[in-house]
Amino acid sequence: MKHKRYLCKILVFGMATCLLLHGVIRILIPKYYYDDTWPTTSGFQGFYRMERDSIDVLFLGSSCAAAGFNPQVVYDSYGIKSYNLGCEGQSPLTTYYWLKEALRYQSPKAVLVETYFLFPYDSFEPLNAPENSNRKAFDNMRWSQVKWEAVHDICKQDQNQTIESYYFPNIRYHTRWTELGENDFCFVKWEKHYELKGYAPMNRRKGSESYVPFCSWDSGERAEMVPLMKEYLDKIVELCEEKDVELILTKLPYTECNIAKYHTTSDYASEHGISYWDFNEESIYNACGFVSAEDMNDDWHTNIWGAEKVSSYIAFRLHDEYGIEGGKDRQWEDTAAYYDKVYQDCELKNMTEIDRYLEAVNQERYTILIAVKGDAAAFMDENVKQLFRRLGAGLSMDCRENGSYFAAIHEGSVEEGASMEKLVHHGSTRNGLLDFEITSEGFDSSYEGRASIKINNQEFARDGSGINMVVYNNERRQVIDSIRYDGEVER
Repeated sequence: MKHKRYLCKILVFGMATCLLLHGVIRILIPKYYYDDTWPTTSGFQGFYRMERDSIDVLFLGSSCAAAGFNPQVVYDSYGIKSYNLGCEGQSPLTTYYWLKEALRYQSPKAVLVETYFLFPYDSFEPLNAPENSNRKAFDNMRWSQVKWEAVHDICKQDQNQTIESYYFPNIRYHTRWTELGENDFCFVKWEKHYELKGYAPMNRRKGSESYVPFCSWDSGERAEMVPLMKEYLDKIVELCEEKDVELILTKLPYTECNIAKYHTTSDYASEHGISYWDFNEESIYNACGFVSAEDMNDDWHTNIWGAEKVSSYIAFRLHDEYGIEGGKDRQWEDTAAYYDKVYQDCELKNMTEIDRYLEAVNQERYTILIAVKGDAAAFMDENVKQLFRRLGAGLSMDCRENGSYFAAIHEGSVEEGASMEKLVHHGSTRNGLLDFEITSEGFDSSYEGRASIKINNQEFARDGSGINMVVYNNERRQVIDSIRYDGEVER
């Protein structure tokens, strides 16, 4: 009896130690939710919350895929249910193992794989991608035979990585104690926010004005795939054949399009009897109505408007050529409103008319912080003054020439002040979780003054003459925009 009690104590102690270690590991692992440009953690963790065998199409690939394939648009177009498992720096090795993992839970009719990392990207890395890209993908994969194989494969190919650091990530991240933040302790809550299903919305219009798509019949040499990447592409093809899943290779628009890479990938697809859709090829580029200058976020990633065009085109071909029929599903129906808000955030970032801008930001989900530098009222007509009043800011009435003014509009209240002296205001929002500091300073003949808006001690104000405004989204926990208005909206 005494020995049994002793054994029970050992078991209880062992279980408590394991639970404590698990909690420590969960806290230490870096997290990327919708307050980050790339919501990688939300995308992968959310996948496990989807109903089994409810997904028609899977998207995989690098950040180009994460920013380019929009499941909500695919669903809204034809009712096709899809999920995006793309992430930054995702090589074909990572794609293979995440596809293998995904097929344990879903039975998709088609898989679209983006091909950017088939070719040399980082010649100094054995896996053609940096270690942190692998970590982002595999730290969020559940433990199973698939993850075990992936970890051993990674460490076999890259001698700088260790199996132990995947089993016990605290070995890799033990120095993160000094940089832990809100996400690290609220992960249970924020892992439930996967409304975009792995999609990473981009909001800039920074495409090339001189971009010209190529024609499929343009001549050119063949580029060499990275041997290891081709090896895992072969595995992806074999896996899809084994599971009777249609495989489609894709290349999303990017400024440095390469005819040699196109021909190599096209040849590979023909040899294996699979489709290849390259959105840099003229016929496809034109068919989806893509315009690089308007639809690219940068040289490599589509913005939200480009992703809508690409995703609508893909949905059309999946429906018409592959016979994938859509249907109503609450998992996509219930997220349409959230996506609409994200779209509005992206639109806001590109508005240049102050009247439209002030009407758009007049929503409770935004915290609006204002700091004046110099004369705020001189360049505002009555319409603009009225819009500021509706917003809650009385600067048009209270701010004197070359005076100071601040306003903090959040959680249904307005805090503001005006003076001929320097003003500094400290406050918080989101129930005290977010601190801000606003400084407004007029100027005289000897001193120009300044405007400062800091959120959690990070500067966001443009510090230009006129009205400096920062818009923070309380739901997505992001600064959505920072502008200066002196008769025109400037960023």
